[in-house]
Amino acid sequence: MVDLSRIESEPSPEGALRLNGTAINYLNAGLCILPAIPSEKRPAIGAWKQYQKRLPTERQVCTWFSDSTATCILTGAVSGHLELIDFDGESELFDRWQAMVTSQLPALVTRLVIERSQSGGRHVVYRCQESIPGNQKLAQRTIAVESEEPVVIAGKRYVPRRSNGRFEITVTLIETRGEGGLFLCDPTPGYQLEQGSFVSLPVLTTSERSVLIEAACALTETVPPPARVPTSLTGEGRPGDDFNERGDVRQLLERHGWQRVRSGENEYWRRPGKEHGWSASLRNNQLFVFSSNAVPFEPERAYGPFSVYALLEHGGDFAAAATALRLQGYGQTVDNSSVDLSRLIPGPVLIPSSQSSAHPDPGPLPAELLRIPGFVSEVMDHCLETAPYPNPALAFCGALSLQAVLAGRKVRDPADNRTNIYLLALAYSSVGKDWPRKINTHIMHRVGMVTALGEKFASGEGIQDSLFLTPSMLFQTDEIDGLLQSINKARDARHENIMGTLLTMYSAANSIYPMRRKAGKEAPGVIDQPCLVVYGTAIPTHYYDSLSERMLTNGFFARMLIVESGPRAIGQEPGIINPPASIIETARWWSEFNPGSGNLEAFHPQPIIVAADDEARGLLAEARRTSETEYANSESRGDPVGTTVWGRVPEQVRKLALLYAVSANHQSPVINAAAVRWATDFMLHQTRRMLFMAHNHVAENPFHAECLKLVRKLREEPTQQLAHSVLLKRMKIDAKTFQELVTTLEQQGDLLTVIQATAGRPQRHYRLLGETSG
Repeated sequence: MVDLSRIESEPSPEGALRLNGTAINYLNAGLCILPAIPSEKRPAIGAWKQYQKRLPTERQVCTWFSDSTATCILTGAVSGHLELIDFDGESELFDRWQAMVTSQLPALVTRLVIERSQSGGRHVVYRCQESIPGNQKLAQRTIAVESEEPVVIAGKRYVPRRSNGRFEITVTLIETRGEGGLFLCDPTPGYQLEQGSFVSLPVLTTSERSVLIEAACALTETVPPPARVPTSLTGEGRPGDDFNERGDVRQLLERHGWQRVRSGENEYWRRPGKEHGWSASLRNNQLFVFSSNAVPFEPERAYGPFSVYALLEHGGDFAAAATALRLQGYGQTVDNSSVDLSRLIPGPVLIPSSQSSAHPDPGPLPAELLRIPGFVSEVMDHCLETAPYPNPALAFCGALSLQAVLAGRKVRDPADNRTNIYLLALAYSSVGKDWPRKINTHIMHRVGMVTALGEKFASGEGIQDSLFLTPSMLFQTDEIDGLLQSINKARDARHENIMGTLLTMYSAANSIYPMRRKAGKEAPGVIDQPCLVVYGTAIPTHYYDSLSERMLTNGFFARMLIVESGPRAIGQEPGIINPPASIIETARWWSEFNPGSGNLEAFHPQPIIVAADDEARGLLAEARRTSETEYANSESRGDPVGTTVWGRVPEQVRKLALLYAVSANHQSPVINAAAVRWATDFMLHQTRRMLFMAHNHVAENPFHAECLKLVRKLREEPTQQLAHSVLLKRMKIDAKTFQELVTTLEQQGDLLTVIQATAGRPQRHYRLLGETSG
């Protein structure tokens, strides 16, 4: 055991020698030890983050600590999966935690390394058998303060926020130092070991660690607001609201195998299948879950009684839960005989335990959604008849983009939505991506609109200049994935400028866009109601791999209508592109139809308003409410991608309904129920598919990318299971990294290791959890 005496702030030569020797002992014990600046609680060397991946050499340690007065240890894998639980200066909180742990595992606390920190708090230190997460806040307290001036408590700076008419700060009481973290330690002045030794740290099992973490979480005094539920199912007189007031959530939990292990004002509950520790607390009828394995609940979330009931009794289907509660006498009796709820709630509204359950796969767009009557179908038919490899998805995208540019600046709906859309068809090489582009070019040439075609995005300024000359344009490009890759990897200003222009032009379709002023020249003028239509194609894997979280949340992804082409069709003898007379006549009618005023140089378009009938207006309102429900679900999960995408759905539904109307009848269009039903079904399906693909391809870091890749390998199998040797070979990575991936996915509840008996040695298999095949 190390010497427990503390060195002085100005160490003697003997003190420095002792500190140097202690540092060498720590290094020999596999700890990543670095000299520290106590006042700043950080390493005293430059470029220290490299040591998060490797230990320093003995020579480096000797040099560093020849005159150092303080030391710190890096936590995480580099120090053997070292983790620390940091308690603030309140000994009462540490004592309560210690008693709670002892009540579950009496001998566990005595095995831990414990030191007193300079603030009077405690550090509890141990190693884990498996990988640990990054730093986590386990327990917090909300304190009212007098003003909005920042507050410093125990050396930490807090910025007050206004809540319920007063200023508050949230103080962290207990937190961890995990992967990527560090802490100052004995023999640094102010830090003193009270139990155990850093050179002989205990190694805890996953279940032992859970007891420590969950006991700390149970001491939190600040609980987040309860998870949101669809607003259409709660409120005065409704079953959900009534159950929140009168429902017995304790009886409900016990019926599903939960155990109350401690009573009082703040009750502690244990999930089914768990023998020690706590999984949640119950206070003021709010269930706060801190276990990561308490399916169907998410960790670090609070749930009201109605949410608990819907998740446990009805698998997260809040509509079914409300119906069942009404039959049990909850809520005021309401005559719903004339109300169709089926379109208000598009399906079970889940509060998931993982991203895969939050975004289930609806599959590619059904074939029936790739058809709308009139002009679009006529162009599609000609494409499918003449293409060497007929592909309905590609034909649909090409025809819809053609209709969009022909009607650009000429029609609008009562909400002033225009026909400008960004379409992206995902298709592999040699599927026939170029044929719809050729047909569009041929038709535009025949009706004298070839100048309204663009091919490549040279620059943002180039797009603006093209629209200044031809305010309604169709860009047909095969470079979307390359554009995104360039932005992500190189952060090239030219490509960033292209992205900014695409976002701006999409929103400027019903307004005036001022051109940029060039130095020394007169004002260049404006683009009056620009209509930019994009029909892009990309290879599926390249496109999703090129996306980043920044792309997903800046609005570009939400503006795209993404359609997957599927496998290449059986080939046929290609025909000559010679569209029927009806197609050319309709396209020419559009080219000559220019509602507005002014001459050629100062033309001001005044698009006609395509009205919606009464039934269509009701369906548009239902579509909006459905998207708002999905938005609320994404918001409650803290899913910024989901909120970004669902926030755009109402606008996209209206644009597509408008395009349906003008395709069906270009001379007397009306937005009817059929148009809105198709647009709604298209957008709901396409949005869910977009989110599923994004959350299964877009990675936050390289390790996350490998996790997603492993999950995809299993999902591609009919049984969603593969043998260890087969999966390792397909992943094309080293065995150590592979095992880290498996461990992470197991801890997240996405993967299960299965041992299968054979005639020889038992074989290890991996099975994907939380999904169904087929």
